[in-house]
Amino acid sequence: MEIVKYRDWVFEADSVVNETLYQTVETPGTQSCACEDCQYFESIAAELYPDDVKQLFKQLGIDIKKNFDVSSFGGGQMGNAFNGQFHFKGGLIEGPDCYQLTEFGGYQVNLLPVSDNFKIGFTKMASQSFFTGEADIIKIEFMARVP
Repeated sequence: MEIVKYRDWVFEADSVVNETLYQTVETPGTQSCACEDCQYFESIAAELYPDDVKQLFKQLGIDIKKNFDVSSFGGGQMGNAFNGQFHFKGGLIEGPDCYQLTEFGGYQVNLLPVSDNFKIGFTKMASQSFFTGEADIIKIEFMARVP
């Protein structure tokens, strides 16, 4: 396991295990869907991620082209917004968990801005992922806005 630092977070990550798993994923999230929103996301995905996020994913062993899930939040005056997820095997040593328990017993997702159009957060609450049956999985949540 390696120690990886990113902004307010410190992670423990097994980049070799992560890289090996991502190599086995043939049709990830948006690539497995033929809807217009997923196809649009695929066409612009390379431009959405800030450089420091791309570098982080490389350090963690994540293939940035293989998201687990992406949802679109339509157009309008604010542009399109996409919420998505990636996962990695490791631990969250330091920094905020983006899933915060509310007074009503649910969770609120708090993502931190990386740029004007991109937010990111990390949580230990990863119920589904490419890592079937694995422990110590961290979920990465992101929100990207396309003006």
